[in-house]
Amino acid sequence: MPSNPSQLRVDGLTALQLAELRAAIATTGRDDITTLNNANLGGGKVGEPALLTVLITLGPSVIAAVALWVSKQKKGRSKNLKYARVDPNGAMESFELNESSYYEGESPSTAIQAFLEKKLGKDVTGKG
Repeated sequence: MPSNPSQLRVDGLTALQLAELRAAIATTGRDDITTLNNANLGGGKVGEPALLTVLITLGPSVIAAVALWVSKQKKGRSKNLKYARVDPNGAMESFELNESSYYEGESPSTAIQAFLEKKLGKDVTGKG
């Protein structure tokens, strides 16, 4: 893997979603997730928790874990998440991930993984 690999930025996570995502990535034997302090993503209505932003260092096993995590999300829980690829030079490219983003007929996690690999680029498909 490159010494400064690409990352996936996910905005709008709840604390529960973050815990589930950390658990999914931990199954890869890696701890490639960093929580950012993002004061711009308030919880909205009174009593709702503040939303979180994370950066995930990418590799094939991490992408597979993220794909599985996304496929397990309830439809309403993940519709407000925002994704962006962060290149090693800091450039960001946002993209959406919803059911229309990947092909029907495949298992959701396989389809999501293929979509993420295409969106996140070739530098993340090596050994990880």
